[in-house]
Order: sequence, then structure tokens, then C-alpha cells
Amino acid sequence: DNLVAMLFVFFVSYTLFSIYRKVLNSLKKELQEKIRTQKALKESEYLLASHLENTPVGSVSFDLDLRITQWNPAAQRIFGYKKSEVLGKELIDLIVPEQAVKHVQNIFTRLLSGEGNEHSINENKTRSGRIILCDWYNTVIKDSEDEIIGVAALVNDITEARKTQEIMIQNEKMMSIGGLAAGMAHEINNPLAGMMQNAQVIHNRVSRDL
Repeated sequence: DNLVAMLFVFFVSYTLFSIYRKVLNSLKKELQEKIRTQKALKESEYLLASHLENTPVGSVSFDLDLRITQWNPAAQRIFGYKKSEVLGKELIDLIVPEQAVKHVQNIFTRLLSGEGNEHSINENKTRSGRIILCDWYNTVIKDSEDEIIGVAALVNDITEARKTQEIMIQNEKMMSIGGLAAGMAHEINNPLAGMMQNAQVIHNRVSRDL
């Protein structure tokens, strides 16, 4: 009886030990996988943050109330505000001039209603009060449950580029007008030359010497 009892205890102990070891191995693998996932996530976050910090394009994010949550050095260069000065502030109050407020509000209303991405070109104002023209690419930010929690935007100052484009267009117009004027002068010159020649002939015929 004692032998049977000992064998039973040994069998139960061995079974429990095997189960315990399998559970430990499973937990160990799960923990290792979780660590790898967290490490990969941190690396991705670091790379993204590094990219946003070093990109020459302005990167701005804001919540559902249009309060700024992210502001990179390029945005500081474009608008003149430091990151510490804008976080938590409303975007429209800081960089949107009065004449563009309604246009900007309509853009974000469409975005937050779930209509998708939005590209816009509109006037903005810098910290010094200068009015600039900016090219914006906006997209909504969603959480793990696919709920919209904010907006992320990329922005470029295209003021000088637009001025250059307008100068080039004006130069092209002037060149077209110049070409048109030259063509008209040529068309006028031919009959005018004939008229002058006929006038000279008439003058010669009615002169006293003739």
C-alpha cells in the first residue's frame, strides 16, 4: 500500500511538474515575444520621432479641439513659434489670419466628420504677424478602436515659390505679347512698305523736274 501511495504521489508530482514546466516555458516565450514587440515599437517610435524632428517639412498635430499636440523644428522655422509656446494652444488662434478662419474651419469639419484626407492651400500668419501662403496635407489620427482622436498635418511655406511662379507667368505673358506685337508689326510693315513705295512714285511723277 505504501508503495502504491508513493508511486501515486510521484506520478502526481511529476505530472504537476511537467504542467508547471510547460506553463513556465509558455509564459517565458510570451514574455520574450512581448519584450521583442515592445522593443520594435520603441524603435519605430524613435525612428518616426527622429524623422519628424529632422524633416524640412513642418509637422503639426492637434486634438479634436484643434489644440496643438505636436510641433517639429521645421514648423518652428516656418511660423516662428517654439514648441513650448504652442503645445496646448489652439491652432486657429495662433497661425490662421482672420480672412482664412472660415476656410480652415470648414477643412477640419470635413476631416473630423470622417471624409478622409484633405489638401489645402491657404494663408497663415507667423509670430511676427507676416502673412504667408502655406501648402497643407492633413489626415485624421485614429486609435486602436478606429475612433478619430485628432489630426496630423504636413505643411510647407510656398510664399516665395508662388511669387516666383507668378513672375514666370508674367514673363511668359510679356513674351507672348512681344511676339504678338512683332507679328503685327511685320504684317503692318508689308502693306506700309508698298504704300510708301507708291507714294514715292506719285511724288516723283508730280514733281516739277518731271
